[in-house]
Order: sequence, then C-alpha cells, then structure tokens
Amino acid sequence: MLDRIRAKFWLLVKIAAIKIHIFIYILRRRIITKKDIYFINKLDRSYSSICFYVIYSRNLDASHLRFIGYLKKIGAYVILISNHERFHQNIAKDAGIDAFYDNGNIGIDFGGYKHATENFMRTAEKDSIPEKIIYANDSLFYLGGRSTCLEFMIDPKNEWVGTFENSGLGPYHVSSWLFSVNKEIFLSKCFSEFWRRYMPINNKYHAIHAGEHGLTKTLLRAGYRPTIIYSYGFIYSYLEHRMGKDFFSGYNLLSTELTNLINGIWGSAAFDINDKIYKIKDNLFLVSPMHVCQLPMIDDGVYDFIKKDLFWNERFSYGKLPYLENILSARLSKNEVNGIMTYYLARGRLRDAPLKTRMMVRLGIMS
Repeated sequence: MLDRIRAKFWLLVKIAAIKIHIFIYILRRRIITKKDIYFINKLDRSYSSICFYVIYSRNLDASHLRFIGYLKKIGAYVILISNHERFHQNIAKDAGIDAFYDNGNIGIDFGGYKHATENFMRTAEKDSIPEKIIYANDSLFYLGGRSTCLEFMIDPKNEWVGTFENSGLGPYHVSSWLFSVNKEIFLSKCFSEFWRRYMPINNKYHAIHAGEHGLTKTLLRAGYRPTIIYSYGFIYSYLEHRMGKDFFSGYNLLSTELTNLINGIWGSAAFDINDKIYKIKDNLFLVSPMHVCQLPMIDDGVYDFIKKDLFWNERFSYGKLPYLENILSARLSKNEVNGIMTYYLARGRLRDAPLKTRMMVRLGIMS
C-alpha cells in the first residue's frame, strides 16, 4: 500500500514538473527569435542522405568526429545541431560539417530534431532532398564501424529504420537516438504534423512519452512499419548463440537490470543452462534490449555504440568496468579508452549524486 502511495506521489510530481516546463517554454517561445540553419555547403543530389545530428558538448571529441567521418563516408549531408551554449559554429566548419543549427538546448534532443527539421523544410528545395533522412544524437559513444548499422539506415528498401525496439512496461516504441525515414515519410503530412504539434520542453519524460513514443505511434497509425536492426528476434537468436557457446561469459556481460530479474525468477531452482537461456529470452521484453546486451554485442563486433549513462542509472554495476575496459581496448586507442573510462568514473552513479541532482533527475529536469 505504501509503495502505491509513493509511486502515485512521484507520478503527480513528475506531471507537475512537466506542466511547469510547458509554461516556461511558452514564455521562452514568445521572446526567442527563430534561428536559421547556417549552411556551409549547398545540398544537391550527390548526397545519399541527410543526417540531423544533435550534440550536447562544448567541443567535438573523438566519438563525434568518428561518427561524422563515417556519415561523410557513406555520402551523408550532415546538419550539426548544438544544444550547448558555448559551442561555436567554426568548430563545426572545421570538422567538415555541411550545415549548423544552434538550438540553444530548447527541448533537448527532440527539440533539436523539431527545430532543425522545420527550419530545413522552410528553406530546402524538395527536389534536392535525398531518399534517406537520418536522425541521431550523442547520448552514446560511437566506437567505429565494424557493423553495417549506418549502411542499413540508408538502404532504400527500408522506409523507416530503427536500431532497437522497446516495450518494457510502457507502449511499444522505436529508439530515437538513431533512426532514419525515407523521403516519402519525411515529406508526409503526418510527419510534419507531428513536429508542428510537438512542444519541445526541457523534460526527459516529456521527450520520451510525447517525442519517442509519440513519433512511433504517429508513423504506425499512418501505416508505416519499422525495420529494426537489433530487433527482439535478432536479440533472441544472438543470446541463444552467445550464451549457448559460453554461458558464463555471456551472462557476466548482461545488464544488472536483467540478471536481477532473472535471479528472482530462478530462485533456488536447479541450474540448467537451457532453462536459464529460455528465461532470459522470455523476459527480455520487460527491459530495454539496448541496455541488456550492449557489452557482449560490442565484444562480438555486431554493435558499435555504448551508452553514456551505462553506470549512471546502474543498469550495469561497477563490477563490469574491467570487462568494459578490455572490450574497448580491442577497438580504440589507449588514450580514448582512458578518456571513456574516466568519463564513467567522473560522472559516477545517480545514487551517489547530491540530493538536488537526484531530485532533478527524478523530475526529468536532468538525465
């Protein structure tokens, strides 16, 4: 009973925080002049795709430059969207970016998607828009191209591509940190109406529910079906192969979120590898597959990204740090590995953060 009261209390507080942010956004919108995209290179038909890339960083680090470089390699026209007040457009120009938009962190990542898309559509010539449009943000480190994830994004056979699909305890939705749509969807009424209606406020829960969930629902209702690179079917097959080959190696690299769930289901039952693999697969829908499987998938070279909040929300315990360092050392230089490991240790865990920070994260004001 007490848990229900506590959960309801926090739900009401989160709703109140979102409404306050909506009010603040309305005030800001009245006094902030809409900015224009700064075009460095002209968009023409030589590009295979467009990428709206949202970052929250003062500078471009090795991960940013590697991702931008790979986008350029596959022929993308890259529009960099900055959510950091100290980022200067000259940095983007020096990195080979094709266009730059200063979003001022209005509405975090989905706000950047919205403002840059609407601004671009006001000025772009429709004939010059390529067949594929990619959306991405820098909430993950990009480790380098050993998989074909980005090539899959620009495959003309796929009208709407997502990296992961999620259900968990909420509605079905496609991950929004990296996805693509074709030109038909990009120019469709449902897509433009979604961005027109979306209110970009600085709240993580609003961005998830109104943004990520809302966009998925909009496109599904319009009759579009996503092609998911790392679908539940892919994850099921991958885990069966990986853990059947070496159960303990695979199990040690899964997230705390799933292993705690499975340990509770197993209880004191007799140990049977096949039974445990089945239970892991059977309960995968309760958690985010991206969080669950990213370490073994990186280790096996089938996935090229790693979440920046890996330890912050304790989906993985600090006990996984040695595994992570070994995995990264096989992919990156010593300096880059040290930089990423230092980032995780310096950011720490949410439970160790000051009370103010924990409250702001709980309300969705910080992530």
